[in-house]
Amino acid sequence: MRSRLAFPRFVIKPTIILLLLLAVVVSLIHSQPFDDQGLDTLLLADDCPSACFVGIQAGMTTAAQARDLLEKRGFVAQWIEPLQPLDPQTDSAGVGTLKWRWSSNRPELLTGTDASLTYDLKSGLVMSFGEMGTRLTLGNWFILLGQPSMGFMSGGYNDRDGSIFTHAAGYPQRGLNLISTIQCPMSLRQLWDAPVTLQLAPTAEQSARFTLYPTFIQVILGYAASGFC
Repeated sequence: MRSRLAFPRFVIKPTIILLLLLAVVVSLIHSQPFDDQGLDTLLLADDCPSACFVGIQAGMTTAAQARDLLEKRGFVAQWIEPLQPLDPQTDSAGVGTLKWRWSSNRPELLTGTDASLTYDLKSGLVMSFGEMGTRLTLGNWFILLGQPSMGFMSGGYNDRDGSIFTHAAGYPQRGLNLISTIQCPMSLRQLWDAPVTLQLAPTAEQSARFTLYPTFIQVILGYAASGFC
């Protein structure tokens, strides 16, 4: 059974201690230099209006173009699910998946052996890219990108490890989401240090899943740390 966080209109008991601790955590993170693993050149290129992976943009790049770009970079060792034929005449919505196994040239930012993207079977346009594991933590990403404007939190259960907490941070202006899953019990610092899975997708179109965040999300994340675990 999964539950969703209903954000209160007002925080009943604002915790000054939590904010002070968070300030210390953020200061420590800022003071520790880290390698962004080539993030700027990989995802935030100047010639892309939003986040793009080696020139692949959701809603603008076709799956065939994405395949060619990946092959040109030498990123693919094997196509696990190749492209399906498009049907421009169909009236029904269909989604295809292009999946591959990384070669030894996989970008340093990423982890894992396989990756995939989804595309519209009528237009051929890429719909989403990822989810891809990264070497950066949630705190690292927040420093690089700033506070997210949207988010999604849920609690769940893993048969092997017990209760888990999932947080998705949305950056609609960049067209990317950051997803963290952490084992309960957890602290706010553990959430900050959690590894992040990256997804390139139009966050703004997922209004049913994402909730607008207030100006400062520290209290909400602190509340989630205790409310879900």
